[in-house]
Amino acid sequence: MEIDVNEKNKIVTIWLTNTEKDNMELRAQLTPLYEKYYNANYLVGVFESGSCDLYQSTLDLLKKNRRLTARNAVK
Repeated sequence: MEIDVNEKNKIVTIWLTNTEKDNMELRAQLTPLYEKYYNANYLVGVFESGSCDLYQSTLDLLKKNRRLTARNAVK
């Protein structure tokens, strides 16, 4: 697990591995952390490792966004 706190922008990012994301005890231990930063007006984001190919998923997303942008430009 990796926790990054950006004081300037008041953002907290929590990165979980595949093993950690399925660990309910670990996730329960994060609740006080969420509450602490929420009460301090921070935005908390939790990112979980996936099982898909990151390169292909990113490529597919970029292609979709390009098609949507082109479609909206025509309208």
